[in-house]
Amino acid sequence: MSINISVRIRKINWGVQIMEIIFQTHFSVLTSCKYKSKEFFEKHRYIHFDTLVDLGKYEVICVFKTTPSKFDYQNYTVFDSSDEFSSYISKCKESEYYNTDVSCSYGDKLITLSTCEYSQENGRLVVVAKKVK
Repeated sequence: MSINISVRIRKINWGVQIMEIIFQTHFSVLTSCKYKSKEFFEKHRYIHFDTLVDLGKYEVICVFKTTPSKFDYQNYTVFDSSDEFSSYISKCKESEYYNTDVSCSYGDKLITLSTCEYSQENGRLVVVAKKVK
């Protein structure tokens, strides 16, 4: 099963697309933090994100919570080397809720979806996915 979403793009670079979610009923699954559950992920491991010029299918790499002061994930949009990319992915996986067993490589196109997460002050729930189609 897949999830279809509507978003407003805040930044686009070739490395990572950071997206701010516009709350829509059909995407309330992220805002209600259901991705915290591995069982939910297993049923919704793919996210379809289509633009005017491209149809995209993305596979979730990791789901984690953070705050901008702990990990400023939204400023990682371009990676100049595989070391920078690996460092970013490692940082994402440090706080992941569960292991998805999905790998990624330098050069993969990523999207990062984030929304408010209320268990901590200024918290964010972040879903990182790689383009597979």
